[in-house]
Amino acid sequence: MNELGNHLISLKDAAFIVIFILIVIALIYLILILKRLVVTIKHTNQVLKNVESMTDMAEKRTADVDVILTSILSNIKSITSSSEGKESFIKYATNIAKGIGSLIGVIKKSKDDKASKKEKEDVKASEIIDVE
Repeated sequence: MNELGNHLISLKDAAFIVIFILIVIALIYLILILKRLVVTIKHTNQVLKNVESMTDMAEKRTADVDVILTSILSNIKSITSSSEGKESFIKYATNIAKGIGSLIGVIKKSKDDKASKKEKEDVKASEIIDVE
């Protein structure tokens, strides 16, 4: 035989080489997918933390509004009963003042919450940018 005959590979060896190359390519592709998955999971965790904090804020605001509405309703009941002559005029005026005070408190708290929410969103946005 000539010198080239000693260097020939069988069809079986060629098939193994092709399969090995395909496995290496598949592993590289799998590693890239896992890397993207880790980034996605980190981002998802950040979003879930933001949602949790927003839910907590909404829960607190709901409780505050409930207390204020209860106060307003009791003041309205007092006003209606005082208009029927059951309470004095001074009590009637006091209840109106309490109702107005409750409304002012709601408005002030709403403005404060909007300002603090904006500050928190700015901080969270900068944190998200830093994470990426």
